[in-house]
Amino acid sequence: MFENSTYSDISTRQMLLIAVLIAGSVMGIICFFVEWFSLDQFSLHFTYTGYEMFTMDFTYLEKSHHFMMPAIALVFAVIALVASIVAIRFSKKIGGAVAAISGIGMTTAAIVYTTGPEVILDFRGDNIFATTLKIGDHSGMGVYLTMVAGILLVISGIIMVYLETREPQIEQ
Repeated sequence: MFENSTYSDISTRQMLLIAVLIAGSVMGIICFFVEWFSLDQFSLHFTYTGYEMFTMDFTYLEKSHHFMMPAIALVFAVIALVASIVAIRFSKKIGGAVAAISGIGMTTAAIVYTTGPEVILDFRGDNIFATTLKIGDHSGMGVYLTMVAGILLVISGIIMVYLETREPQIEQ
């Protein structure tokens, strides 16, 4: 069935790992559009997705470089998706290694975001109040899903590299 195809040298385990790589990278891309910051205090309700953090001008919330972490995680997710395609078409070893490194980058971006500094929520312009908030205390679901996606990429990428170095190559 696959005699003339480039997919004939992919084992079932490797195909499953490639599917996990693709799922993890797509999950990382979707996480950019999921809630990363949520505030339900002082009878206020704010939610910001990773996309909104990247594009919006915050009126009341002090902008921090930690708000760039969703965009950085998105870049790593796109790199992981390209690495997954490389693993299918060209080199499983290189694709798995790049996906694992991208997973480390995604997880690191999410961790850096959650350990971010205090930011100022300032309503003094409206003569209400100002307060400081810890970013990690108000992390939304997108942060945690990004961590899960990154860990999926790391584990499946490392296993992919291990299998490629351990399994004998099929010669044609």
